[in-house]
Amino acid sequence: MPNAPDRSGWVSRGLRIFDPAARAARKRRRARRSLGYRALATFGLAYLASTVGVETTVEFGELFWGTASIVAAAGTVGAAGRVWRIERAPRPVHLTPAPALPPESSAARTPLSRLTARENALGELLTVLGPVAGDTWAEASAAAQALRRLGDQMVVLEAARAGVPIEARPGLDSALSALRLRLEEGVSAYDRMVCAATDAVAAAAGGHGDDVGSVRRLADAADNLTGLARGLREVAVLPRQ
Repeated sequence: MPNAPDRSGWVSRGLRIFDPAARAARKRRRARRSLGYRALATFGLAYLASTVGVETTVEFGELFWGTASIVAAAGTVGAAGRVWRIERAPRPVHLTPAPALPPESSAARTPLSRLTARENALGELLTVLGPVAGDTWAEASAAAQALRRLGDQMVVLEAARAGVPIEARPGLDSALSALRLRLEEGVSAYDRMVCAATDAVAAAAGGHGDDVGSVRRLADAADNLTGLARGLREVAVLPRQ
Protein backbone atom coordinates (compact mmCIF):
# COMPACT_ATOMS: atom_id res chain seq x y z
CA MET A 1 0.00 0.00 0.00
CA PRO A 2 1.54 3.35 -1.00
CA ASN A 3 2.53 5.75 1.72
CA ALA A 4 0.12 8.59 2.43
CA PRO A 5 1.37 11.96 1.20
CA ASP A 6 2.84 14.27 3.80
CA ARG A 7 0.49 17.24 4.10
CA SER A 8 2.34 19.01 6.92
CA GLY A 9 3.92 21.43 4.46
CA TRP A 10 0.53 22.21 2.95
CA VAL A 11 -0.90 22.94 6.40
CA SER A 12 1.97 25.27 7.36
CA ARG A 13 1.67 27.14 4.05
CA GLY A 14 -2.07 27.46 4.59
CA LEU A 15 -1.55 28.88 8.08
CA ARG A 16 0.95 31.43 6.74
CA ILE A 17 -1.80 32.81 4.49
CA PHE A 18 -3.64 34.08 7.58
CA ASP A 19 -0.56 35.29 9.46
CA PRO A 20 -0.82 39.07 10.08
CA ALA A 21 2.84 39.65 9.20
CA ALA A 22 2.49 37.70 5.94
CA ARG A 23 -0.70 39.58 5.03
CA ALA A 24 1.04 42.91 5.70
CA ALA A 25 4.00 41.88 3.53
CA ARG A 26 1.67 40.95 0.66
CA LYS A 27 -0.12 44.29 1.06
CA ARG A 28 3.19 46.16 0.83
CA ARG A 29 4.21 44.23 -2.29
CA ARG A 30 0.89 44.94 -3.99
CA ALA A 31 1.10 48.65 -3.14
CA ARG A 32 4.66 48.94 -4.48
CA ARG A 33 3.76 47.02 -7.65
CA SER A 34 0.75 49.26 -8.23
CA LEU A 35 2.90 52.36 -7.79
CA GLY A 36 5.44 51.06 -10.30
CA TYR A 37 2.78 50.29 -12.91
CA ARG A 38 1.10 53.67 -12.46
CA ALA A 39 4.40 55.55 -12.68
CA LEU A 40 5.31 53.67 -15.87
CA ALA A 41 1.90 54.45 -17.39
CA THR A 42 2.23 58.12 -16.45
CA PHE A 43 5.62 58.46 -18.13
CA GLY A 44 4.38 56.64 -21.22
CA LEU A 45 1.28 58.81 -21.58
CA ALA A 46 3.28 61.99 -20.97
CA TYR A 47 5.70 60.96 -23.72
CA LEU A 48 2.83 60.33 -26.14
CA ALA A 49 1.27 63.69 -25.31
CA SER A 50 4.56 65.45 -26.05
CA THR A 51 5.13 63.76 -29.44
CA VAL A 52 1.67 63.31 -30.92
CA GLY A 53 1.10 66.87 -32.13
CA VAL A 54 2.56 68.27 -35.39
CA GLU A 55 0.65 71.56 -35.59
CA THR A 56 1.36 74.73 -33.66
CA THR A 57 -2.20 74.75 -32.32
CA VAL A 58 -3.53 72.32 -29.74
CA GLU A 59 -4.78 69.19 -31.45
CA PHE A 60 -7.33 66.65 -30.27
CA GLY A 61 -4.64 63.98 -29.82
CA GLU A 62 -2.58 66.27 -27.62
CA LEU A 63 -5.60 67.13 -25.55
CA PHE A 64 -6.62 63.49 -25.19
CA TRP A 65 -3.21 62.13 -24.27
CA GLY A 66 -2.45 65.14 -22.05
CA THR A 67 -5.65 64.57 -20.10
CA ALA A 68 -4.90 60.85 -19.84
CA SER A 69 -1.39 61.59 -18.51
CA ILE A 70 -2.82 64.00 -15.90
CA VAL A 71 -5.30 61.37 -14.71
CA ALA A 72 -2.53 58.77 -14.57
CA ALA A 73 -0.30 61.18 -12.65
CA ALA A 74 -3.06 61.74 -10.09
CA GLY A 75 -3.37 57.99 -9.67
CA THR A 76 0.39 57.71 -9.25
CA VAL A 77 0.38 60.36 -6.53
CA GLY A 78 -2.42 58.51 -4.74
CA ALA A 79 -0.52 55.20 -5.01
CA ALA A 80 2.64 56.86 -3.67
CA GLY A 81 0.68 58.18 -0.68
CA ARG A 82 -0.71 54.71 -0.05
CA VAL A 83 2.81 53.19 -0.10
CA TRP A 84 4.02 55.90 2.27
CA ARG A 85 1.20 55.18 4.75
CA ILE A 86 1.75 51.41 4.57
CA GLU A 87 5.49 51.74 5.10
CA ARG A 88 4.98 53.99 8.14
CA ALA A 89 2.33 51.75 9.70
CA PRO A 90 3.45 49.48 12.59
CA ARG A 91 4.66 46.10 11.37
CA PRO A 92 2.46 43.23 12.61
CA VAL A 93 4.05 40.74 14.97
CA HIS A 94 4.77 37.42 13.28
CA LEU A 95 2.53 34.88 15.01
CA THR A 96 3.63 31.27 14.65
CA PRO A 97 0.88 28.62 14.91
CA ALA A 98 0.55 27.50 18.52
CA PRO A 99 1.26 23.80 19.22
CA ALA A 100 -1.65 21.48 19.85
CA LEU A 101 -3.13 21.69 23.33
CA PRO A 102 -2.76 18.80 25.80
CA PRO A 103 -5.62 16.29 26.09
CA GLU A 104 -8.78 17.49 27.80
CA SER A 105 -8.05 15.18 30.73
CA SER A 106 -4.71 16.91 31.40
CA ALA A 107 -4.43 19.54 34.11
CA ALA A 108 -2.16 21.50 31.75
CA ARG A 109 -4.86 22.08 29.13
CA THR A 110 -6.68 24.98 30.81
CA PRO A 111 -3.61 27.14 31.60
CA LEU A 112 -2.04 26.46 28.18
CA SER A 113 -5.31 27.31 26.44
CA ARG A 114 -5.30 30.61 28.34
CA LEU A 115 -1.68 31.15 27.35
CA THR A 116 -2.52 30.74 23.65
CA ALA A 117 -5.33 33.30 23.90
CA ARG A 118 -3.08 35.77 25.74
CA GLU A 119 -0.29 35.25 23.20
CA ASN A 120 -2.61 36.16 20.31
CA ALA A 121 -3.87 39.23 22.18
CA LEU A 122 -0.32 40.35 22.98
CA GLY A 123 0.69 40.06 19.33
CA GLU A 124 -2.14 42.39 18.31
CA LEU A 125 -1.34 44.88 21.08
CA LEU A 126 2.38 45.00 20.27
CA THR A 127 1.54 45.55 16.61
CA VAL A 128 -0.34 48.70 17.64
CA LEU A 129 2.51 49.85 19.89
CA GLY A 130 5.14 49.35 17.19
CA PRO A 131 8.81 50.13 18.04
CA VAL A 132 7.85 51.39 21.53
CA ALA A 133 7.39 47.75 22.60
CA GLY A 134 11.09 47.00 22.08
CA ASP A 135 12.03 43.34 22.58
CA THR A 136 8.85 42.48 24.45
CA TRP A 137 7.64 39.98 21.85
CA ALA A 138 10.93 38.05 21.76
CA GLU A 139 10.95 37.80 25.55
CA ALA A 140 7.29 36.76 25.64
CA SER A 141 7.84 34.08 22.98
CA ALA A 142 10.75 32.58 24.91
CA ALA A 143 8.64 32.51 28.06
CA ALA A 144 5.72 30.88 26.23
CA GLN A 145 8.03 28.15 24.95
CA ALA A 146 9.27 27.46 28.48
CA LEU A 147 5.70 27.27 29.77
CA ARG A 148 4.68 24.87 27.01
CA ARG A 149 7.66 22.63 27.84
CA LEU A 150 6.39 22.62 31.41
CA GLY A 151 2.98 21.51 30.13
CA ASP A 152 4.64 18.74 28.11
CA GLN A 153 6.30 17.49 31.28
CA MET A 154 2.95 17.40 33.01
CA VAL A 155 1.44 15.35 30.19
CA VAL A 156 4.32 12.85 30.40
CA LEU A 157 3.94 12.43 34.16
CA GLU A 158 0.16 12.13 33.89
CA ALA A 159 0.52 9.37 31.30
CA ALA A 160 3.05 7.56 33.50
CA ARG A 161 0.89 7.76 36.61
CA ALA A 162 -1.42 4.92 35.56
CA GLY A 163 1.49 2.49 35.30
CA VAL A 164 3.42 3.18 38.47
CA PRO A 165 2.89 1.23 41.72
CA ILE A 166 0.34 2.64 44.11
CA GLU A 167 2.97 3.36 46.75
CA ALA A 168 4.90 5.52 44.26
CA ARG A 169 1.94 7.67 43.26
CA PRO A 170 2.13 10.20 46.13
CA GLY A 171 5.58 11.31 45.00
CA LEU A 172 4.38 11.58 41.41
CA ASP A 173 1.32 13.54 42.48
CA SER A 174 3.57 15.90 44.41
CA ALA A 175 5.68 16.49 41.30
CA LEU A 176 2.56 17.12 39.24
CA SER A 177 1.27 19.61 41.80
CA ALA A 178 4.58 21.48 41.72
CA LEU A 179 4.53 21.58 37.93
CA ARG A 180 0.99 22.86 37.82
CA LEU A 181 1.77 25.57 40.37
CA ARG A 182 4.72 26.76 38.28
CA LEU A 183 2.63 26.70 35.12
CA GLU A 184 -0.14 28.72 36.74
CA GLU A 185 2.38 31.25 38.04
CA GLY A 186 3.93 31.59 34.59
CA VAL A 187 0.61 32.11 32.83
CA SER A 188 -0.41 34.63 35.50
CA ALA A 189 2.83 36.53 34.81
CA TYR A 190 1.96 36.46 31.11
CA ASP A 191 -1.47 37.87 32.02
CA ARG A 192 0.21 40.77 33.81
CA MET A 193 2.32 41.54 30.75
CA VAL A 194 -0.78 41.59 28.54
CA CYS A 195 -2.41 43.98 31.01
CA ALA A 196 0.67 46.23 30.86
CA ALA A 197 0.57 46.17 27.04
CA THR A 198 -3.13 47.06 27.18
CA ASP A 199 -2.34 50.06 29.41
CA ALA A 200 0.36 51.20 26.98
CA VAL A 201 -2.06 50.96 24.03
CA ALA A 202 -4.69 52.89 26.01
CA ALA A 203 -2.14 55.60 26.77
CA ALA A 204 -1.22 55.82 23.07
CA ALA A 205 -4.90 56.03 22.08
CA GLY A 206 -5.37 58.86 24.56
CA GLY A 207 -2.63 60.87 22.89
CA HIS A 208 0.12 59.85 25.30
CA GLY A 209 2.07 57.51 23.02
CA ASP A 210 5.32 58.50 24.73
CA ASP A 211 3.96 57.78 28.23
CA VAL A 212 7.13 56.69 30.03
CA GLY A 213 5.20 55.09 32.89
CA SER A 214 3.15 52.70 30.75
CA VAL A 215 6.16 51.70 28.65
CA ARG A 216 8.22 51.13 31.80
CA ARG A 217 5.49 48.91 33.28
CA LEU A 218 5.46 46.88 30.09
CA ALA A 219 9.24 46.47 30.18
CA ASP A 220 9.15 45.49 33.87
CA ALA A 221 6.43 42.91 33.21
CA ALA A 222 8.46 41.46 30.35
CA ASP A 223 11.58 41.31 32.55
CA ASN A 224 9.66 39.54 35.32
CA LEU A 225 8.27 37.02 32.87
CA THR A 226 11.71 36.43 31.39
CA GLY A 227 13.18 35.80 34.84
CA LEU A 228 10.38 33.40 35.71
CA ALA A 229 10.82 31.51 32.43
CA ARG A 230 14.57 31.27 33.03
CA GLY A 231 13.86 29.76 36.43
CA LEU A 232 11.51 27.23 34.84
CA ARG A 233 14.22 26.14 32.42
CA GLU A 234 16.84 25.84 35.15
CA VAL A 235 14.63 23.90 37.60
CA ALA A 236 13.02 21.40 35.23
CA VAL A 237 11.42 18.36 36.84
CA LEU A 238 12.20 16.14 33.87
CA PRO A 239 15.56 16.14 32.05
CA ARG A 240 15.59 17.79 28.64
CA GLN A 241 15.27 15.54 25.64
